[in-house]
Amino acid sequence: MAGKESEFDDELDPLANPGQNNKDGKNSGTKRQAVPTSFFPRTQSKMVTVVQDEQSMMGRFGWYELAGVFLPRIFRLKSDSFVSVRIAERMIFSRFFQLLPNEVVICPTIHSYRVTEVEARLLNEINTRHADCFFGKDTFTTKDLVVKEDEVDQYYQFLDMCSRKMILKKSSEKDKCGFLRIGGTSDVPYTEVEGIKYMPVFYFEGAIDQSMCLTLRGWDWAYLRFCCKVQGVKDDLIASNCCESVALHDLREYFPLETTFVEYWPAKDYISRVVSKMTTQPGSWTRVITNPEGKKFQGKLTLIKEFPLQLTGLTPYKAQKALIENKPVKCLNIRPYQFMEVMVTLPHMVDHLFPSFTEEQVGDMMVSLGVVMYKGNKGQLEVIKQERWEDTYEQVPLVTVRDILANMQNLKNAVKAGDLGGKRAKGT
Repeated sequence: MAGKESEFDDELDPLANPGQNNKDGKNSGTKRQAVPTSFFPRTQSKMVTVVQDEQSMMGRFGWYELAGVFLPRIFRLKSDSFVSVRIAERMIFSRFFQLLPNEVVICPTIHSYRVTEVEARLLNEINTRHADCFFGKDTFTTKDLVVKEDEVDQYYQFLDMCSRKMILKKSSEKDKCGFLRIGGTSDVPYTEVEGIKYMPVFYFEGAIDQSMCLTLRGWDWAYLRFCCKVQGVKDDLIASNCCESVALHDLREYFPLETTFVEYWPAKDYISRVVSKMTTQPGSWTRVITNPEGKKFQGKLTLIKEFPLQLTGLTPYKAQKALIENKPVKCLNIRPYQFMEVMVTLPHMVDHLFPSFTEEQVGDMMVSLGVVMYKGNKGQLEVIKQERWEDTYEQVPLVTVRDILANMQNLKNAVKAGDLGGKRAKGT
């Protein structure tokens, strides 16, 4: 084992970006980590079971009305209420998905969660015994998703406004977003936050004092991003989960007093249902969160280098599926134009292969086995963002399938022994 460790420690990682240095100026991302003599973390902490679906075990559920339709709600922990993604799509959102471009549908970041077996049974009971299969004849399983009830409400309001503006060409003073035509020439999008109009700073090429800026996130950013999509703003400017903005009253200071700011909405938008090349797939408007507790991997990630790209029309990186332990897992290629060697995100790995454990546990275990955890290069990040694989990470951890397969038996042994360290995931 000692000889193997020495040999492994000296091997340069061909995927690492040689420019990724540590604080000492040494290249910390070019050497593979050595395989430790002990495979498993020596953790003495007790496993704690937190029953998130206790309310469903007792058969508790409720109803709430949205757009004239009554939807069933289930409860997690004490009072958090959730709605089935499938039911919300079927009863509320499907008509919007048929009218609006996918680029608009996925503007908000909405987190969804897998249902437990108990919750799936309760949803089936609600549908068959209380609704006479009104929500469809397909059985609910642990592959189904739920979202928070207030997110469903917010999403309906968002899609309703987008539909009115894009399809019906109708605007209202109560709309949360729109455009201002500045000085009769420049059209700048805005969103309203507590009655104040905010506009993206990147429209003004660094002329705005940063102390005046407000960082927009969540639904505020979703509405502003929608307007940017309508106007055809480049994706790389609006790909982040937040946006620096400036208030209208502060912006006026940069213009002459006679400058006009007139409410405006374009007669033609940059995207439309006809032009859009993407269709809205079931559940694609949400991001599946595999760790409701938020136990994310906090370890070091090695940046994958920028490989040379060909001047052709070929796509260098693309989303695929790899069969691991007879389970199809979403993946993408490591090197451009080479689609046999692939890697998966840590959330997908945990979700499909080790659903009873957290990403923190599985990620730490992989590191203890000498596995390098990566973060994608620019081309790979484009695919990850397009496929909405970020989960709640700023930079989602990536693991090569080669490393997963090479360490699968060790991982299985750790799972069997309950020796992944830390606490078990919720509902287990």
